Amino acid sequence: MTQWILCLISIQILCIAGQPFTQEEIENIDQTVQALLQCKNLPGLGISLVRNGSVLNKGYGHARLDPPVAFDENTVSNIGSTSKAFTAALLGILITESKQRGESLEWGSKLSDILGSNFEMGSAFLTSEMTIKDLLTHRTGLRNPDFSLITVIPNITRAKYISRLKYLPQAHPFRDVWGYNNLMYMIAGHVAEVIGGKSYETLIREKIWSPLQMTSSIFIDDIAARDEHFAYPYFEVNETLSFDDDDFLLYRLRDFSPAGGLCTSPEDLSKWLTFLLGNGTTEDGLTLIDKNVFDEMFQSHVSIPESRITRYSVEKPFPVSSSASWYGYAWFGRLYRGYRSVFHTGSLHAYSTIASIYPQASSGFFMMTNGPWPIKFRTDLEPLSYLLSDILLQEDPWLNVSTICTYPEPWEEQPAAKNETEKQTADHSFDITPCVGHYGHRVYGDVTIRELSNGNISFQTNSVGEGNLSLLFPENSTFRMDFAGRLPLVFGSNCEARFDELTEGLFQRIQLDCSDKYEFKRGIYFLDENDQISSAEISKILSFSVKFTFVLYHLLYTA
Repeated sequence: MTQWILCLISIQILCIAGQPFTQEEIENIDQTVQALLQCKNLPGLGISLVRNGSVLNKGYGHARLDPPVAFDENTVSNIGSTSKAFTAALLGILITESKQRGESLEWGSKLSDILGSNFEMGSAFLTSEMTIKDLLTHRTGLRNPDFSLITVIPNITRAKYISRLKYLPQAHPFRDVWGYNNLMYMIAGHVAEVIGGKSYETLIREKIWSPLQMTSSIFIDDIAARDEHFAYPYFEVNETLSFDDDDFLLYRLRDFSPAGGLCTSPEDLSKWLTFLLGNGTTEDGLTLIDKNVFDEMFQSHVSIPESRITRYSVEKPFPVSSSASWYGYAWFGRLYRGYRSVFHTGSLHAYSTIASIYPQASSGFFMMTNGPWPIKFRTDLEPLSYLLSDILLQEDPWLNVSTICTYPEPWEEQPAAKNETEKQTADHSFDITPCVGHYGHRVYGDVTIRELSNGNISFQTNSVGEGNLSLLFPENSTFRMDFAGRLPLVFGSNCEARFDELTEGLFQRIQLDCSDKYEFKRGIYFLDENDQISSAEISKILSFSVKFTFVLYHLLYTA
């Protein structure tokens, strides 16, 4: 009798496991997303949901506005930092293949053993002890050089960054504090290249996209592959969605692709989710990642700081709780309504993504949008992620068509908009001659300061960071950086430049403060005689600089 009851229970569980998404659930998603598109001015949005083998891929709104192209399940959009999970999985595959050959490669393998003498950190201890795991868990303590990523430094190949890591300042003690660092995932991509003997891009195509049949996936820099299914990114300018072909100058990741350069569709993402929910095994039964290797990717390896805990948590007075607390290999960890979840967000300017997996419920989702930027993840996108989670978990949704737009109200008041008063340029006589010249850093790139004919001072940082400096504090030679074009929407209006170390009538150092601090020194150049870049690459850099300058002039003086 007991066996019969257990059999009935097993059958019931199997039926639930095979249950497709109901029409009511689909209509709830449709209505909520349509409301979100309207109230948050989103151009388009795609979703991919997998629950116990059932799949739902849909698109809403527009991939392109003029002429209009619908955002559907085949629309390809950049997925930002959720690309990092592909980099971690690729390393998991290479570790698995190594074990099958009887070799000793593992997550804890030291980078010095893999990369050889070219790998050199700022100290002998870091050089000898840093591992693959340290890269993937963001616990190296090194400063995050996002400024160089955003302003687009010249392409020197990932291999050449290995010998430059010694120039990157230590922001925190090694393995002591979680500190997000996109450069470390670029280094992880190069580790894969050394182990796999091919480029990162080729390895991703051959070892993940091909066996999973992710046929529409591309890299953001693969311009030739951007067909009619590719979503354009939209900025919001004066409450209007705006796109220009030259915006793509801001999206050239190149060396940084392992950190955020993958582009894919809801259709392909459902295959990726199915693979992850299958513990590293494809739908046709091919195991790409050994289970022990796979499981380590989703374990807690480092606690995240309070600022991130607050950022990703929901608590009273909200009717549910969500508490994030740790980081694995390219995945945050949390409890949502009592369910263990791994998740990650991603953004590359106007492209924004949220991914979440509930292993115990054999469920997961991706949601992706192509704008606008700037966007507030916590109030504009995360509410939909809670609704999708509830539907996957078959819990009663606590958000609806109305509250998806008013969130965090009615439970919590909307945070008051900051009243940012325009900082006025100080009316002081200031000799800008000591500021003029070239400053550089071997990781961050270059800054050139020029005096204009009208007495103002301009700056050029790497390929696309241009603008003027406005004097704030003459007593310590501090200026506000007024970026031109789209970059104010990326950096905001709080970037400052401070000159110091005056020697023989010239400042020797400039420190840029843009959400983090970056130091450049006179006489240092990002490229030196040992950095051979092709004439084609030089032409691209010059072309981008000239073209971007023209675009900025047009935006500033003819709009």
